[in-house]
Amino acid sequence: MTLSNRRITLKGIKPRQLEKWESKYFWLYGLIEPISGQHFFYEFSNRDTGCFEKYLELFSQNYPDDLHVIQLDNSPAHPSLTLSIPERIILYEIRKSLLQLSRQQKRRSLATQPLTNGVKINEKIPQ
Repeated sequence: MTLSNRRITLKGIKPRQLEKWESKYFWLYGLIEPISGQHFFYEFSNRDTGCFEKYLELFSQNYPDDLHVIQLDNSPAHPSLTLSIPERIILYEIRKSLLQLSRQQKRRSLATQPLTNGVKINEKIPQ
């Protein structure tokens, strides 16, 4: 039987929690070939240079005969002076300046895109 209007604490006070939830985290490293969709994923406990280096080693062991050009994001684990890159792997990192457009560049690109009815912003609307 459910009792209504019963409270553990006063109104506005949250009850104390004696139990602390334990959380386990993992990092998923992955590469996907865009044309064929072929992929290679691996779970690691950390996101650091050592795990990234181990992932590249495992990847090169699974695909030893191919030359791989890998495009990287700007993760802090990627650019490291101590990172040893296996043979037949080329790392290509995008600079942040290329990812961020200025306000003027965004406006310019929006102004040249066609609207849904096919009329551009800079053109006069036909009557």
